[in-house]
Amino acid sequence: FWIYFYGCKSSRCSSIQFVAGFDLKSGSSLGEMNVWNRDYRFGMAYLDNENDPHIKLDLDVEHGATAEALTNVIERWGAVLTTFKKHINW
Repeated sequence: FWIYFYGCKSSRCSSIQFVAGFDLKSGSSLGEMNVWNRDYRFGMAYLDNENDPHIKLDLDVEHGATAEALTNVIERWGAVLTTFKKHINW
């Protein structure tokens, strides 16, 4: 997976985005992504131009975040990835 930092100024960033993509032989369907987005609160699913599933999780840290909050998001991301991989039969 990838981690992107946005709005960075003087060693601080205003948001962080976690993204993972999965190269499936037959791709996935918009319907499967819609099921995920309807049923799961964390992690937004979408398809790339080859119908491969991707998932992302955004974190707003513009006004700061504690170490505990960041740890919680990292743990949540791990859980989201595990559940998403099951969802797409990875």
